Amino acid sequence: MLALSFVGHVYAELRFDLPSYFSLEFFYLSVFSMFFIFGFRKPVFKNLTLHLIIVSIFLISLYVLSGFNFVAWLALIFIVFLLFYGAFQDVILSFFGKNASRFMYLINALLIVFLYVDLLFFSVSKNHISVSRLGYINQVCGDFVSGFMHFEQNSVAVILTLFALVFFPLLFCIKNVIQFELCKKTGVVNLLISFILFVSVYAFFDFSCTKTGIERYLSLRPAMSTLYLPEHPFFRNSEHLKGLITSPFQIDYNKCYPEISMHKREEFKNENMLFLIVKSLRKSDFNYLMPNMSSYAKRGLVLNKHQSVSNGSLSAMHSIFNASLPLNIVEQLPQRNYGELAVFLKNNGYTSHLIAPEIEPISVNQWVAHHNIVSEKKSNVSKDVIDKIEDIIRVPGKKFVCAYLYNTHFNYYYPEEDEMYKPVADEGINIFAVEPKTNNPDMIKLKNRYNNSLVHLDRILGEFFDRLDARGILLDTLVVFIGDHGESFGEGGLVGHFTGYHKKQYEVPAFSFGIGLPPETIDVATTHADFFPLITERSGLTFLVNNKKPELSGYPLLQLDDSVMGRLIVRREDKVSIFDLTGNTLKWIITADENGEIRGKVADLYRGSDFKALGEQIAADRVFIKERIGMN
Repeated sequence: MLALSFVGHVYAELRFDLPSYFSLEFFYLSVFSMFFIFGFRKPVFKNLTLHLIIVSIFLISLYVLSGFNFVAWLALIFIVFLLFYGAFQDVILSFFGKNASRFMYLINALLIVFLYVDLLFFSVSKNHISVSRLGYINQVCGDFVSGFMHFEQNSVAVILTLFALVFFPLLFCIKNVIQFELCKKTGVVNLLISFILFVSVYAFFDFSCTKTGIERYLSLRPAMSTLYLPEHPFFRNSEHLKGLITSPFQIDYNKCYPEISMHKREEFKNENMLFLIVKSLRKSDFNYLMPNMSSYAKRGLVLNKHQSVSNGSLSAMHSIFNASLPLNIVEQLPQRNYGELAVFLKNNGYTSHLIAPEIEPISVNQWVAHHNIVSEKKSNVSKDVIDKIEDIIRVPGKKFVCAYLYNTHFNYYYPEEDEMYKPVADEGINIFAVEPKTNNPDMIKLKNRYNNSLVHLDRILGEFFDRLDARGILLDTLVVFIGDHGESFGEGGLVGHFTGYHKKQYEVPAFSFGIGLPPETIDVATTHADFFPLITERSGLTFLVNNKKPELSGYPLLQLDDSVMGRLIVRREDKVSIFDLTGNTLKWIITADENGEIRGKVADLYRGSDFKALGEQIAADRVFIKERIGMN
C-alpha cells in the first residue's frame, strides 16, 4: 500500500487546493500505520483493502467538494486503480493461500523500486518511464544509468529509502503480525467495489476537465504519454482537430538512415583530419567561457545556429557521421553501421583512431585503432585524451582522429587551479537530487561546476592548438569541433541531458578550421545531419545522401527527444510541436514554447472553442514529418 501512495506522487505532478502540508504519501502512510496498530486488538481492522477503499471514497469526496481539481482527479484515478490491484491480490491469496504471498511480495517490491526510479527520472525530465522502455533507456544512453551511480553524498539516503519502501511492508507479513481476511467472498466483494469505484472516478473525467483550464491538461500530456490519458473534451469535440491528434503513420527508414557516399574532387587536399566531439557543450556558454576556442573558430567555418539532432549521445554520434535522423536507433541495430566513412578512409590511405575515456566507450566500427583512456583523476580525463592525440599526430602518415572530450559531462570535472566560479557543488553530487530551478542555490553551485569544467577544457585546448599552430601542423590538418548535445540547468524544469525537449539540450557550437579554410559564417539553422556534408564539401569532397546533394535544414528542424522512445520534435523559431510515434501511429502531444508553456503567440493557437489555428499548425507539422521520414 506504500506503493499506492507513491503512485499518487510519481504519476501526477500534484498541485492540490489543500494545505501545503497535506500529501497523499503522508495521508496513506498514516492510515496504514493506524491499521497496523489497531489490527493487533480489533479484528475489524484486519481487512486492510476494504478500509483503504473507504478512506479513498472519503478522499475522493473531499476533492469533489474542493472543485474537481483536474490534477487531483488524475492522482485519484491511479489511487483507485491501485486499490483495484490490491483487491485483486486479495482474491489471488484467498484462492491460492499463503503459498502465493512470497511471489506477490516480490512483484510488489519490483513495482516499488520501479516507481522510485521513475520518481527520480521524472524529477529532472518531466517524463515517466514505461516498463516497455526500460531496456531502451538503458541501451540508448548510459548517461541516464550513470546518473544513479553518483550517490557519493546521497548513498545513505537512497539506500535507506529503498530499504524502507521494499522492506517496510514486510512488517505486515512476517509471522502474520496482521492476518488479512483471506475469505474468498470478502476478496471478491473488495474487488468489485474497487472496480466500480475506478469506473465511477474515470467517468468523471469530462466533468473534471470543465473545472480546469486547458493549460493544466496540456502540461500533463508530455509526461503522461507513456500511459493512457483521455483526450480533453474540447479537443475531442473540435471539428478542426478530427483525424489530427492521432493518425496512421508509416516510417520510411531509408530516410531516417540514408545511404551516404563520399567522392573526391580535384581540390581535395587529402590531409589529416581531427574531429573533437565535446560532451554536453552548451552554445550559450561557449563564447564567454571558452574564449580560446572561440578565437580559433573565427579562422574558419562557423555554424551559427547549429543544434544537435538528439539530446542523447548515441543518436547524436550516428547523425554526425551519417547525416541521419536515427529514429529508434536501438531497434534498428543493422542501421547503426558506419560503413561508408570506413571504406573512404581505407581507400585513401588513412589510419583512423578513436580516442575516448574508458568511462564512455563508443561502439563504432569505422575506427582501425581504439584508444581507451584511463585517467587516475577524473579531472585529467580530457587532458589525457589530448596528450594521446599529440602522440598520434607525431607519427608520420595520414590520420583521421576522432577524440571524445568527457570532462564536461556530469559531474563536470576540472583541476582545482581552474576553479574560477564559486561556490561549487561537490564532485560527488547526484544531479537527480537537485531541484530543477535555475535560481535554486544548489543548481547555481552545479552550474558553477559546469562553468569551471569549460574553463579547464578551453585552457588545455588553447595550449594544445597553440603548440600545433607553432609547428605548422594546422596548415595540413582539418580540425572539426562540435558538441554532441547540450545540457539543462533548471531551464524548463529540466536537469542534465536526455531529459526533455528544451533547446538548451540541443543548441551546441559547431565549427571547423585549418587546411586553409577561409572564415565563413552560416546563419541558416542546421543540425548534425547537415554537419558532415558541409565540412566535407568545403574540404574538397562531395557528400551524397541517397544519391543527392543534401540541402541545409533550416527551420523547421526535425529532432529526437530520446528521453521517450519514438518522440519527435518539430522545432520552429518561436515554438515546438511534440509528437510520439508508436508503431504505425503518430500522436500529437503538445505545441508550446521551448519551456513547455502556453504563452505569447503559442497561446493564440488555443484561443477560441474551435481550435482552427491549432489544427492548421498540427496539420503543417504532420506534413513536414511525413516529408522528412514518412512513406510517400
